Amino acid sequence: MAQFLRRQGRDAWALQGGLAAWRAAGYPMEPKAVTAPLPAHDADCPDCDQPVEQHQLVAT
Repeated sequence: MAQFLRRQGRDAWALQGGLAAWRAAGYPMEPKAVTAPLPAHDADCPDCDQPVEQHQLVAT
């Protein structure tokens, strides 16, 4: 990814150990913006047509 970004003119560096090492070291992370609201609890999942209540929803 760093090489791709450098080719695009960005100042980018590869992290030894990647994102997992960054998190393990306790470095800051920016939360991912929510682009769409979660479906209602009693709605069907748009991806699998199963009730949403059967899914384990995990906030990231």
